[in-house]
Amino acid sequence: MNSAVRLIAALIAASIAGYSQRPAMRTVTCDVAVLDPAGSPIPGLRADDFQVLVASEPLAIARMSTAPADLSIVLIVDATNSQPLKRYEINNALASQWLPALNPGDRVRIGVLATPLTLSAWLPSDPRVASGLVRPLIERGGAEPSPLWDATQIAMEALASETAPKMIAILSDGRSTANVRGLDEVADLALTSGVAISVVSEGGERLLPQGADAAARIRPDASLEWLADQTGGVFMPDGVARRSLRPQQDPFAYVRELVQTPNRPGPLLTQVTSALRQRYRLSFLTPADGLLHRLEVRVARTGAAVYVKKRYLAPR
Repeated sequence: MNSAVRLIAALIAASIAGYSQRPAMRTVTCDVAVLDPAGSPIPGLRADDFQVLVASEPLAIARMSTAPADLSIVLIVDATNSQPLKRYEINNALASQWLPALNPGDRVRIGVLATPLTLSAWLPSDPRVASGLVRPLIERGGAEPSPLWDATQIAMEALASETAPKMIAILSDGRSTANVRGLDEVADLALTSGVAISVVSEGGERLLPQGADAAARIRPDASLEWLADQTGGVFMPDGVARRSLRPQQDPFAYVRELVQTPNRPGPLLTQVTSALRQRYRLSFLTPADGLLHRLEVRVARTGAAVYVKKRYLAPR
């Protein structure tokens, strides 16, 4: 065999070896909510309005569709003493406002913070019947502690066999105590389970005394905001969370803010549910390596906010 033939044979062998070493590719989907500045879903977007980036590298969108509208939802209600809403306010928000606004095809369970989480069965589709079951559930809530992360894990387990888009909604001030699970662990579980966690926050700013130093401003709901951001859910602050701490020299400032920023848990729960009900489903190819990859989705609309999980697990 002369040198030219040997060279060609070597090139062919190298090409075959390189081809065989390329990783297999799999299709991955992600659901994306796109909201305007008022928090309402933006309809009518096309595939070329989106850009998908994995580890900051753009990927081609193989397919775009609308995600199914019906949802499987577990609502975690914080009725502990740290949470500023009264129980009658929670009952009214759920029974009179949120449940009647759900789709007939939605599947819903309500969990009330206790140790462990007090979780209802799947509620009947008739909102009038479901509404009558809310008050007994709320009244079974514990005064303390607030094991939010453990409750979120239990909610994910309850959603494990569901086929519709899965959503956990949390109504809480964000103070979480007596947990076995950690926040990062719960976020990872949600990402691998395909569960979006949305939040209506009742946790406003607080002043934490620092001895001789100036008091520090803290936000107990910051962990909930991070959890929603990581999992592709929507975070919406309610009245108390939107109020600011005013100087004591103005004794009427807080009263004015109470009037201007009322608590609205029912409409906000309906809004976060609507946001996840009207999502776009994007498909793209990814290496089948079984690893978590960093995900970012951008949209070419001024003022639009994009809600998508920040990581995805590639299949093997």
